[in-house]
Formats: sequence, structure tokens, C-alpha cells
Amino acid sequence: MGQDVPQPAAPSWCSPGITKLLKILSSGVNVDMGPEIGSVRLSASISQGRFSGEFFLAVRLERAGEKLVELCNSLVFCGRGVYRPWIEIFNVSPSLPVEAYMPTAGSPVEAALLDLAADALGPAEPLYVEYVWDRETLYQIQRGAPAPASRLGFELWKRGFRWFKTWYYPEGFMEGGEKLQAEKPLDSEHESRLVAEVRRDLENFILAWEGSGDELMERAVKRASAILGGLLP
Repeated sequence: MGQDVPQPAAPSWCSPGITKLLKILSSGVNVDMGPEIGSVRLSASISQGRFSGEFFLAVRLERAGEKLVELCNSLVFCGRGVYRPWIEIFNVSPSLPVEAYMPTAGSPVEAALLDLAADALGPAEPLYVEYVWDRETLYQIQRGAPAPASRLGFELWKRGFRWFKTWYYPEGFMEGGEKLQAEKPLDSEHESRLVAEVRRDLENFILAWEGSGDELMERAVKRASAILGGLLP
């Protein structure tokens, strides 16, 4: 599927990671969905955002040149001066119309999108991901699971993010819906401090919910245990 409107170029001062992300999504990237489905293509229409250095992305999924679904929207900022680059992902489609119904959560498409976002961001450069579309993450966060133990948070943890904040917006719509903010550590010393904080939260969570019989919270307990098992003493 060709583009009718030329894609805006990143300014010369844009961070290398964001510049690379815009180029990849502008041209498209193939995602292997397995032998039964084959390959699909992840790409985006890119337009100028609200100010210089910000871009709006309409991310879609295609196969054989035909659009399957509008996957999500994203805002990305190039970063400039004291303002760090950031990425926000929102309006995510909860399902993918490939052969048969497939949840977006846990799919190769979600993994590819999160990989691209993680690769584009450096230390302390925020990634915001809306999770209201993700039933499991929403359930776990609402019941007090630490962000890294939630389904979506664990995916971000695996990609090197160590600082998390859960955003709630009970009023209005200008700020968007519920989202996770995640950032990578500045250095190894910073990571050690963040990991120590996460360890306490995860240990307390396991004590509170292990053996609860709540299937979705038990999944979060297993993720918490997996994170703790991978941390150095």
C-alpha cells in the first residue's frame, strides 16, 4: 500500500533512536506470525505533531498490500536540549484479524512494536503505553500488582526498563487513558537502586497474593517470582 502524502522527515537534531524508528515504520517492517499465518507488515503514516520535533503515527498492520487493522496510534518526540525523547503508544486494537481472532496482547505484533520502541529509547527516556485495552494488565494493576509483575509491565521489564509509574486519569480525556510509564536506568548504580526498590514491592506482592486462587493475579505472582529469580542477591 503506497503513501499518498510524503512522510515528514525528522529534523537534524532528532535523537538517533527516534530518527531510526520513524524511518523503519515509514517504510514498514515484516513480522513473522508463525507457519500457519505467515508474515504481516507493520508500518505507519507519519504526520507533524503539535510542535517541532513531535510526530503523530497512525500504525497499521498489512498483508499483501492490504490493510488488516489500524493497530494503534503513537506520539513520538525527538528530544531537544534538556527535554528527553519520549514515545507514547495508545488507542491499541485489542485484537488482530489474522486468519482467526488473535489477541494483540502477547502476539508477535505487540512484541515487534515494543522492541522498536525499546530500541529507540535510551536511559531515562520515557515510554508511555496505554493498557486499558489489555484486560489482564488492567485487572492486575487495579488490584495492586506492581507494574513489572503485570502482563504488559513484564514485557517492558524484559526489554530493559527498570523504573515504572502507573498513571490514572479519573477526570477528563486530554491526558489519555490509564498508562504505564517506563524508563531504562541511567547506569549500573542507578539500576541497582531501582532493582532494590522493585524487589521489596515484588516480595510483598507475592506474600499477599500467592495461593489466592485468582488466576490473573497468580500469573502476576509467577512473573514477580521470575523477576526475583533473575536478580542478583
